[in-house]
Amino acid sequence: MRGILKLFAKSPFGLMVKHAAQVEETVKLLRPLIEAFLAGDTARVQELSEEIDDTEHEADKIKNAVRARLPKSVLLPVNRGDIMGYVKEQDGIADAVEDVGVILAMRSPACLPEFEPNLLKLVDQVIHAAALLFDAARAIETLQSASFAGPEVKKVQKMVAKIHEAEGEADRLQAEFSKLVFANESRIDAISVFQWMRIAEVLGDVADHAENTGDILKLMLASS
Repeated sequence: MRGILKLFAKSPFGLMVKHAAQVEETVKLLRPLIEAFLAGDTARVQELSEEIDDTEHEADKIKNAVRARLPKSVLLPVNRGDIMGYVKEQDGIADAVEDVGVILAMRSPACLPEFEPNLLKLVDQVIHAAALLFDAARAIETLQSASFAGPEVKKVQKMVAKIHEAEGEADRLQAEFSKLVFANESRIDAISVFQWMRIAEVLGDVADHAENTGDILKLMLASS
C-alpha cells in the first residue's frame, strides 16, 4: 500500500495551480506598467519592468518544479505531454508581459493622446482573457480530486469557451489599435511605429497563450 501511495504522492497538479497564481501576479502588473508609461513616469516603468522580470523568474522556477514531478513512476490521470504543454503555454503569458516591460523600459515610443483609449482597451481585454484562464486553473485541484470527471468538468469547459470569446475580442482590439498607429505614422517616428506594432503583438500574445492554455486543459479533460 505504501508503494502505491508513493505513485500518487508527487502529483504535479498543485504546482500547476501555484504556477497559475504566480503568472497571475505578472499580469496584475501589466496595467500599472502601461499607466506609468502613459503618465511619462520612466522611473516607475523601469521599476515595474524589473518587478515583472523577478515575478516571471519565480514562475519559471515553478514550471521547472512541475517538470521534476513528471517521472514515469508517478501515476497520472492525464497525459504527461499535455501537462507540460499546459505549463509552457501558461508560462508564455508571463513571458509576454515581461516582453512589454522590456520594450517600454528600453525606449519609450512616441505616444499620441488618441492612442491611449484604444491601448487601454486592448490591455484590459488581454488581462480579462488571462483572468478567465486563471479562474479555470484554480479548478485543477478540484478536478484532480474528482478524477477529472463530474459536473466540475462542464463548468471548466464553459470557462474555456469564454476564454475563446475574450481572445477573439482581443484580436479585434489589437487590429483596431494597429490601424490607428498606421493612420498616424506620419506624426511619429518610424522606430515608434515599429515599437507600437511589437507592443500590440505581444499584448495579443497574452490572450493567445491564455486561449492555448485553456485548449490544453480542455484536451486533458477530454482524454482523462
